[in-house]
Amino acid sequence: MKEQNSQAVRNQDLIAEIGTEVGQESAPLLEFITNNGGKIAAFVLLLVLVTALSALWQWHTKKERSSFLNEMSAVTLQRTGQDKVKTLEALGKKAPDSLKAISWLTVGDAANENQDFDLASEAYAKAAKADADGVTGTMAQLAHIASLLKNDKNQEALELLHILSRRLGDEAPLVFKNLYADAASRSGDYLLASQLLEDMAKELSGDDAAFIKKRALALQLKAADKASGNSSQESSPSN
Repeated sequence: MKEQNSQAVRNQDLIAEIGTEVGQESAPLLEFITNNGGKIAAFVLLLVLVTALSALWQWHTKKERSSFLNEMSAVTLQRTGQDKVKTLEALGKKAPDSLKAISWLTVGDAANENQDFDLASEAYAKAAKADADGVTGTMAQLAHIASLLKNDKNQEALELLHILSRRLGDEAPLVFKNLYADAASRSGDYLLASQLLEDMAKELSGDDAAFIKKRALALQLKAADKASGNSSQESSPSN
């Protein structure tokens, strides 16, 4: 019995000792909390407020995007001609940042349908700028280049294609290579145009490949004629 009492006393002493040590170790933390309780509460409140404002902003942005897309879709479906173009252009000017690219791309398509190629070119350029590194921006840039070619601004289109070619590299799609070849041919760079068509032919087969190779050969002959003509002019005596 005495041994049990003695063991109980030792256990109580050990618990008291542990409690004292824990109390000493936690004292600085308890003191910090006591002295700065108001600041901590303010920080927690600020964190909650920021979280709530962030959620509210996300909800507002989502609602704004949805409302804008609905309005743009209604204009696209219900209006025609110049009225459609002008209304979409007005919408493009007030589009949310996240929708500027798709908005100006839509304006460009509407202007193109209405044969307003100057506005189409301008709208496509804005769409490309709004999404410079994205898929929508690349589509817009190709559409911009095509509109430049329609306006016989061949050299400007070719310069943009040079820049885009360096960005796309080996991943350039066939539609890009075909546009590139067309711009090069229109600008008088027949050799580049033929090389681009030959690259296209490697990705095709059958009649499609044969047709592209035929175009490439015709351009090679043009390049040779141009080169021989330049050589003749350089070798001829001046008057």
